Amino acid sequence: MCVELEKVFRQFRAFVEQKHICHKYLSNESSPVDYQKIPSLIPKKYCFLNIDKYHTRSNKTPTKDQLRQFLSFFIEYSQLAYHIPENQKENGYFEHLSLDAILTNFNLKLEDIPDKYKNDIENCLDYGFIFEDNSGFIRPKTDVLNILKNKGVFSKHDVYIDYYKCSDIEKKTIDQLIDNNSFLVSESLLNNNEQMYFDYILKKNLFTDGLNLRNKYLHGMSFQDSKQNKIDYLCLLSTMILLTFKIDEEFKHYFP
Repeated sequence: MCVELEKVFRQFRAFVEQKHICHKYLSNESSPVDYQKIPSLIPKKYCFLNIDKYHTRSNKTPTKDQLRQFLSFFIEYSQLAYHIPENQKENGYFEHLSLDAILTNFNLKLEDIPDKYKNDIENCLDYGFIFEDNSGFIRPKTDVLNILKNKGVFSKHDVYIDYYKCSDIEKKTIDQLIDNNSFLVSESLLNNNEQMYFDYILKKNLFTDGLNLRNKYLHGMSFQDSKQNKIDYLCLLSTMILLTFKIDEEFKHYFP
């Protein structure tokens, strides 16, 4: 099945780039498929957070824990809720508020933010997710935060948006984030998480403990452990099913 998977990838790439599939030419290709470079038929398919824009006060490369804390600001309940000034708290309901609700309902300035979160708030300002009003209070850009909350797909260290699934109004807001270099555009068949999944199953470029099934079975090798063969087959089958769904999705948008 590894051979068939790579054939499908190559055929789809040829169709995107040339709008034609030359099977004779493709039959001579032998280099491994780079899943990050398989193009999409959909312009601006994905938009993902520009992690390189995130800065630390020490100007060092942010750690994974720092990025994880930053992204946690945009989940349903913000950690900032536990640091609202005492004189603004009302009956404890503040504990279950989103960042949008906190900055709308409470008057917080940058100096009110605990040191633990100040760098993240400063980054939110730079990214254009929030702003300071004329009185110096931090306010949310509600349209941006709603898109992140409702359309953002979060991982531990990244977030991306399916741009092509957004409304025209949402796309205008995202375009502003792209112009601000806060988000970057990807026109790949697979999003970042899917690229890593394929790499884990088929190779081990990104994961030292990857299954590496491509090299294991590419030349039709068989192994005595039938149970392991079955497990490997199901893993390969899952990648083929995912690839089929992804290509079907592309064609539905390309041929409406």
